[in-house]
Amino acid sequence: MIATIISISPNQEAGIASHLLAAVACGVVWTKSRGQNRLTATLGLLELFLLFDAVFNWRWILHGFLVKTAMELSVYDERTLPQEVLTALLASATLVAAATTIRHSWNRPGACLAICGGLISAEFWAIEVISLHATDLILERMVGPMLIIASVWIVSSALIMLGVLWDAKASRHQHNLRARNAS
Repeated sequence: MIATIISISPNQEAGIASHLLAAVACGVVWTKSRGQNRLTATLGLLELFLLFDAVFNWRWILHGFLVKTAMELSVYDERTLPQEVLTALLASATLVAAATTIRHSWNRPGACLAICGGLISAEFWAIEVISLHATDLILERMVGPMLIIASVWIVSSALIMLGVLWDAKASRHQHNLRARNAS
């Protein structure tokens, strides 16, 4: 019998742990809402996807497929401009989505925080798939014991986790106030 040892870096561990904790927080809030909270369901599914991505490196598999396809089409050397355009469009779309979220969820700061955390997670996943050399140089720089991108995963997952828990607590508080006023 041959045993396979899976090597996981501290950066990958950070991603796995942060996405797992955020997914669990979303699952707990969703369960307590009896499946009625679409925000936590959506963000929980995003965090589960990112958890499996961190374990199985899906973004790098997709990136490798795109590189292979570009090389087969003999357009690999012209990749920089499309990468820059995609990165700029992605950043613009994320900023618009964040501004819209803040505007429409102003009365639910926890939900706003969680959605913005989800937007950050999704954007940086896509940025890693695009893998523009200039952004890779920044995200793959070490800060203390880990890469900058691992810190982004931790912060974005923490925003989701804190946001869904804050929103759930505020919703329970509002429900209790309405129940008290009705009686």
